[in-house]
Amino acid sequence: MGERERPSSAHFESPVSIPTPLPRSFYSRPTLAVARDLLGAVLVRRLPDGTDLRGRIVETEAYVGPEDSASHAHRGRNTKRTAVMFGPAGVAYIYFTYGMHHMLNVVTEDEGFPAAVLIRALEPLDGIELMRARRGDRPVRELTNGPAKLCQAMDIDRSLNGHDLTLGPPLWIAPGAPIPDSAVARTPRVGIGYAEAPDREALWRFLVRSYRCRMCERDTLAHATHPIPYERSRSRKWLDISMKVEILFGEQGARDATRRQAVTVVIDALRASATVTTALALGAREVIPVSSVEEARCYLGRRGHRVAGERNSARIPDFDYGNSPTELCRRRREVVGRTLVLTTSNGTRIVNVAREGAVALLLGTTLNAGAVARAAFELSQTLDDREIVLLAAGEEEIHAEEDYVGARTIARHLCHLGATVQPADLCEETPEAIFANTPSGRHLHALGYAEDVLFCARCDLYPVVPWFDSGRFVLYKPGYDVVA
Repeated sequence: MGERERPSSAHFESPVSIPTPLPRSFYSRPTLAVARDLLGAVLVRRLPDGTDLRGRIVETEAYVGPEDSASHAHRGRNTKRTAVMFGPAGVAYIYFTYGMHHMLNVVTEDEGFPAAVLIRALEPLDGIELMRARRGDRPVRELTNGPAKLCQAMDIDRSLNGHDLTLGPPLWIAPGAPIPDSAVARTPRVGIGYAEAPDREALWRFLVRSYRCRMCERDTLAHATHPIPYERSRSRKWLDISMKVEILFGEQGARDATRRQAVTVVIDALRASATVTTALALGAREVIPVSSVEEARCYLGRRGHRVAGERNSARIPDFDYGNSPTELCRRRREVVGRTLVLTTSNGTRIVNVAREGAVALLLGTTLNAGAVARAAFELSQTLDDREIVLLAAGEEEIHAEEDYVGARTIARHLCHLGATVQPADLCEETPEAIFANTPSGRHLHALGYAEDVLFCARCDLYPVVPWFDSGRFVLYKPGYDVVA
């Protein structure tokens, strides 16, 4: 391919027309989901003469709420500059930095909650010669491979700050070809050395792997949460690891794990693992799992607490929430800083069996597969290569296929870290198709929870890991003291 040719990608197909802008409902979702799903969408800039410049989004970063020390709105800072971030979702937040560069963001989530996604890189599609006129005589791949570069190339400046992208011209984002999870990498965000350590390390930068640009070829890609060749992700000194990983099932598996004093990861993919992980990712202080409805009901009305639960997948009538991660996302402001008490038909019961003897207990699912694999790996090393058990919860001692898929997805990440997994068949399927067709998935769909099924099947949406400590789940942090 010559320098002047348009870059190509196996995951992209050139659109033949520009569809309508993405609706506000797309941007009103959790910021991490929006940042991931913007990959492949098409940014369109209509110039005053009617010419359209178009580029496909290949890199984004998420900035989430007042607790994010990398965000302009950290600690609720609402200034003339950041006021747009507190407004409705789907609005452009464009700021000027270093006295010379513009940066394009799109506001996300509920009005009043300051969150946004930074558009970091594009694949140029149309108007390339006009982009080159603004950027100089450069190869196509260097026209829009950075947040300031793409704004310069597409004539985006602060005059468009506050523009509603859902209304169309002169600036909007249109749907594009979906990017499969296997083609997406996640790394820490770029240029936020001023932020607190957990925020510097959060994997909130999303990239399309196959797009060859300078930003995508940085060494940070080696920290991506999706599987990459083992030799690239770990130094040679780890190649002799003898760590054993085994997948067990149900209550009997939980008892086996406690006898072994293993590092245990409980997987209840539909939906307890997803609900707890989402609650902590949204800012809940802790999640207390209880086995019975009566025990959970004791927390109703208690200050600083919210109660969630289900029986036979249906929400318990007088509880604050069901066992629904998407409901928590819609009502996230009620969750931040509070304790969530959760009871479910099976997941919390298995947790309370496994907690008795596990040397360390984590909660995992496809939503945090890469993060929980790394946490379990670290804990096992801390405990002299203690065995890791991936405990597929199942339902009333019946194996649930979605839990097995979740366990195998985590196992695949552990294999890339050097562990040996039994059984050795790792998950290569797409969880979305499997979850929807399991008995639990069909049952949830019939009850009106189809959105939950799709959400729970997402891979590596969250970089957080629920860690069981003193009767409740809190966020796992590397370096926790563990006593064998």
